[in-house]
Amino acid sequence: MSGISTDVCLTFASLKGVELGYDVYAVIDASGTFSEIMRDLAISRMQHAGVHIMTWFAVGCELLEDWRNEGG
Repeated sequence: MSGISTDVCLTFASLKGVELGYDVYAVIDASGTFSEIMRDLAISRMQHAGVHIMTWFAVGCELLEDWRNEGG
């Protein structure tokens, strides 16, 4: 998942997803923030709650599943 702001939209939705029992993957570089400190604190908070932190490229690679895939 991603959100407009990393520290509010993404973090709150991710934490709620974990609370509800979902396996949450946060796509960090698909969300924005106002400062590096806010981003780092949000990432730390999500990691401690069990959220998987990823980038858009890693999500794309997982969707392909295998580089032998025609899309790969």
